[in-house]
Amino acid sequence: MGVDRRSFLFGAGTALAASGATVITQSHFLSDRRGLPNGIDLRDFGVDLSGRHGSTSGFQRAVNECAGSGRPLLIPEGTLVLDEPVLVTQSIRIVGTGVTPALDATTETQSSRGKGSWLHIAHNGKGIVVKPPTSFIYGAEISGIGTFRSQPSPKGRALFSPLDCDFDFEVVNASVLFDVFVANATKGIRLFNAGESNLRRVRGQPLTVGVQVDCAYDTIRFGDVHLWPWWSQAPGVRDYMLNSSTGVYLKRCDNPKFRNYFSIYRKYGLRIGHFQGDKGLPPGTTYKLEGHFEADIGIYGLYVDPETDGFTATLSNPLIQSTIARQETPTIPIFVKGSNARIDIDQAALTNAGANAVRVEGSNSIVSISHARVEHWDRAKVGHAAFAVTDGAAKSGSKIRIGAGDYQGESPVFGAGVGATEAVVPLADSPSALRGLTIEAPDDSRLTFRLRGRDNKVRSGSLKLEL
Repeated sequence: MGVDRRSFLFGAGTALAASGATVITQSHFLSDRRGLPNGIDLRDFGVDLSGRHGSTSGFQRAVNECAGSGRPLLIPEGTLVLDEPVLVTQSIRIVGTGVTPALDATTETQSSRGKGSWLHIAHNGKGIVVKPPTSFIYGAEISGIGTFRSQPSPKGRALFSPLDCDFDFEVVNASVLFDVFVANATKGIRLFNAGESNLRRVRGQPLTVGVQVDCAYDTIRFGDVHLWPWWSQAPGVRDYMLNSSTGVYLKRCDNPKFRNYFSIYRKYGLRIGHFQGDKGLPPGTTYKLEGHFEADIGIYGLYVDPETDGFTATLSNPLIQSTIARQETPTIPIFVKGSNARIDIDQAALTNAGANAVRVEGSNSIVSISHARVEHWDRAKVGHAAFAVTDGAAKSGSKIRIGAGDYQGESPVFGAGVGATEAVVPLADSPSALRGLTIEAPDDSRLTFRLRGRDNKVRSGSLKLEL
């Protein structure tokens, strides 16, 4: 048994391996390379792997030779310095040996990198850009490599701000399979018209945004995205991320599938925005999102921007825990500001909200949770209810629908706008489910309770209210 995550994060210098955190190891990628006997070795292009000299030109020549040839480009162990962007214009497989992301853990400065196939992006522009001149690229792959930037060195609690750098990876009009580690990118991966891309495994501590999808008109798969503080756990870095960082930012992304996504220290764990349209591509908002995610020690777990219209999602057991260090901040695990949203959740665990656990401000938006487990909301101690729909949103038809719930908190469960909040309690569980339920509503509110049996039929029953 390793130490738990919270003890590790706030402890001093505990080894990463002892924490139970998932670590990318070089041996994991060896099997991939063994199946590539016809690969082209990057060392044949005169690159320097010591990390002391720029090798962009050699890397670009290797990419040009491999692209479209069907032969993979093999990146050996070492550090390759890129002093300008590398452009990929045809389908290619770029395969490294894998990386060991961190050899130590520190709350004062930054961790040391282990061995592996590293790209040092030693400029402020983009790292690798996959962008065809004309038609769409299918079947590209970038795997077994890690990237890092020359960020300012963290110093404990001192204020921290990253360099103003572009994305480490950008994909335009292409589908790419990613299996990469982005150690300390200012911005990690950007996808533009990149449907069918597969984030099979993405690790790292991108500081401003992890993955941004501007538009994708076919499914993008988030297989295993784990945004953990491998690079630095310094309080100054943590505070910057809580104020400014987004884990995954989806604008228009059709049918995204989340198998396993974890973020920590983010202002937005999963943010939904709106694509305005560009280069002849239609505008829109993400819809038919499916899957599971976990947002830990952040401000907003799921945040739906005000300009969105029509976001839809079916979520399975999202786990969202807000930071306890910001009790004065209105941290809200699920915050819907957009219009016409439909969010269906089978069960949700929502913890340590500074304000509401779920809040709806957008018009005609409905959040439905079959079973809500809510612990310790209203950390700011100003009377926030666990579930709230603002008056304006309620009048437009917005609702929060709760099936059954377990609540551990002192403030009201249902608050302002409660007329638009429905509580549906299984009949057999009604005594325990309703005991201790506190409701706070304006004088002109109408409260409706329905008792639903196991067969999902509404039945008559007795309900004792103490006013």
